[in-house]
Amino acid sequence: FTQSIDAITGKTALEVRGDETGFDETLYWRLAEVEGIASLAPVVEATALVEGSEGEILLVQGIDILTDQNIRSYAFAGQKIPKDVRPLLGKFLTRHAIVLTARFARRHGLEVGSTLSLVTPQGVVRYEVVGLLLPQGPAKAQGGNIALVDIATAQETLGKLGKLDRIDIVVAPGFSVQEVKQRVARLLPPHLQVQRPSRRNAQVEKMLRSFQLNLLGLSLNALFVGMFLIYNTVSVSVVQRRQEIGILRALGVRRREILGVITLEGLLLGIGGSLAGIGLGVLFARFALSLVSRTITSLYLLVAIERIVVGIPEAGLAIGVGTVSALLSALLPAWEASRVSPQEAWQKGSLESKQRQNYWKVSLAGVGVLSLVYPVSRLPAVDDLPVFGYLAAFLVLLGSSLLTPALTLGGCRLFHPLLRRLFPVEGRLAIGNLTNSLGRSSVVIAALVVGLAMMVSVATMINSFKVTVKVWADQTITADLLVIPATKYEGAGSIGMPAEVAEGIARIPGVAAVDPYKDLWVRFQYGEVFVIAADFDVFSRYSRYILVQGRREQVRQELVKGEGILVSDNFAYRYGLGAGDTVILETPHGPQSFRIAGVYVDYASDRGVIFVDRSAYLRYWDDPFLDMIGVYLHPRGDAATVQQEILQRFGPRYRLFVTPLEDFKAEILKVIDQTFAITYALEVIAIMVAILGVINSLFATIMERQWEMGVLRTLGTLRGQLQQIILIEAGLMGFFGNLIGTVTGVVLSWVLVAVISKQSFGWTVYLHVPVPLLSGFALVILLVALLSGYLPARKAAQLKVTEAVQYE
Repeated sequence: FTQSIDAITGKTALEVRGDETGFDETLYWRLAEVEGIASLAPVVEATALVEGSEGEILLVQGIDILTDQNIRSYAFAGQKIPKDVRPLLGKFLTRHAIVLTARFARRHGLEVGSTLSLVTPQGVVRYEVVGLLLPQGPAKAQGGNIALVDIATAQETLGKLGKLDRIDIVVAPGFSVQEVKQRVARLLPPHLQVQRPSRRNAQVEKMLRSFQLNLLGLSLNALFVGMFLIYNTVSVSVVQRRQEIGILRALGVRRREILGVITLEGLLLGIGGSLAGIGLGVLFARFALSLVSRTITSLYLLVAIERIVVGIPEAGLAIGVGTVSALLSALLPAWEASRVSPQEAWQKGSLESKQRQNYWKVSLAGVGVLSLVYPVSRLPAVDDLPVFGYLAAFLVLLGSSLLTPALTLGGCRLFHPLLRRLFPVEGRLAIGNLTNSLGRSSVVIAALVVGLAMMVSVATMINSFKVTVKVWADQTITADLLVIPATKYEGAGSIGMPAEVAEGIARIPGVAAVDPYKDLWVRFQYGEVFVIAADFDVFSRYSRYILVQGRREQVRQELVKGEGILVSDNFAYRYGLGAGDTVILETPHGPQSFRIAGVYVDYASDRGVIFVDRSAYLRYWDDPFLDMIGVYLHPRGDAATVQQEILQRFGPRYRLFVTPLEDFKAEILKVIDQTFAITYALEVIAIMVAILGVINSLFATIMERQWEMGVLRTLGTLRGQLQQIILIEAGLMGFFGNLIGTVTGVVLSWVLVAVISKQSFGWTVYLHVPVPLLSGFALVILLVALLSGYLPARKAAQLKVTEAVQYE
């Protein structure tokens, strides 16, 4: 997105922008007289749907090509001098002429002289292709999905006669940007602002940072699980070489040298894993970017991703974080190894017995960590970021991990009688193996706990959000049919349709009422807010919207008169406002004060919603276009007949979707699933890493106990019994990981829903635990844990008795 902005910006030092409705073009001539401005370039822009494509969007920019070439550099294909606009000028200024990028034209089989049809507010408009842009400057933006038309053509076909969306400014030599900015600002009405183009990037980053922070948190969870695996690997290495370490210590090797050698091993693991992780990360990004970009486009802004960018800073950070994580994971087993005396090293099981003595200390630490969760979660957000919420979530995971050894030991004692009854010999030996190697097995179980807890918590959060939104939609969105322009499905910035469509639909037999709907971002005293304009009289008669503050009849009267507004509960939470307070909105007619008549529940925007009646919107914004029309039918009206009539009258010209209510609600839930799809992918990675830990631990068990297994075989133990012992051990790891992980996940989901989601978005989401889904998770994890024990079990069964007994 930043690269697209930079490509479109060119030499622009300042830009004047308003809201989505645009502003009066006469401002351009007033700014032309400002001292210190070298060049001005007016721009009209909007996204349009490519006719005949499957939802492909084109960013159409209306420019004055003579002034625009002073700011941006265009290179035209097929010309002797690529950057010379003069040969193109005559054709470009003709009505409905368009210039496409060579990349877009090649993809659609177009050339100079071809015709391209776009869906606009004036219906389907046919443009003649008069030129092609080489991939330089603005043509590199949006993956090539950008087109240029003359500004007059844009104003006519995009429904913006007499309006501009942006004015780009180049500052003359000898003048400071700040000085010119102040002069321009004095000429602007309150609803417009002049800013550096870079600030727009900063605003977008601020808008997306909660989304980015959530992805970062999930990624760090996978890394956290990986730290358990590194710890386990180094611990296994220490156990296997316990006698070797004893010999070295007896020969005079110092403790710090043992510490250094084992820590170095962890460091090398970290470097190797990090380098491999960068390569795997790039491969995974190709899949992840399609999910993320679809979510960003549907919720925030149009973005086209051309390539994966992994710069030196990103790669360096990945290597640094991965290496440091591995180093920290290796320090504890390295320190334990350095503390072992030569005598202890030759005593089999001495390390495990010392670790068991420390379990109560670890358990006390876990209880202490968990006791901090609630007080930390009650701390306020930092700069609108739920920093302490994420800290509370980490404390839940850390506390559960520290309690895992004690809980596993307690679980083994609790289920010991049952296992002895089901598997008299194998069960007893499996539980003995698990408890004797608790220092290693509890780390593996803790990795499973963390991975499963995150998956359970995310699934619970998504389910809670879906159930809450569904209840809200059932009470608020009650129109029988919803009429939506095709471009509205492609996210923010779509063009809309003229109000005449709503007036025409109202006259169709069987229609009782229509609710014309428009949304846009508007500046107010605290930043920007999502404003919804609709016919509140119709909305209040047919909707059962949830009112948090205010009296319903008084709210209706104030809004219908155009004097009051409704604000969403997350807006009220974010800005500390409520019924009776005043909000000042910047409009094309200057700042306007609106009294908050009530607070209601709405999930349309994560930054809050203001609902104004359409009469007030038309009075202050002069914008007749609509984003959606709600159609309410008479009791005897037939939805299919009315739907067909709307499509016949208006569909061919405006490319409308006429959607039954249930289909629209299903689309809302689909967007929610799409939004969270990437989170499931990240959690699967964490679970996979944890399962690798199970396999690793079981193989280590076999290698460590070859002599013991050889003795069992000499005493008559069958190969199948050895396999059963290993499989039961794997099943116990999966079972205890499931049990502790599910409970931890439910606690963690409360942190996500009641703290992180509330502080990030201000929404009130009610906790709904998806019991069938979590049961499915538990069953799958248990089966995968058992399957992960299959190869180690086969390895144990194939041991040769003579070699196993001679192992030591």
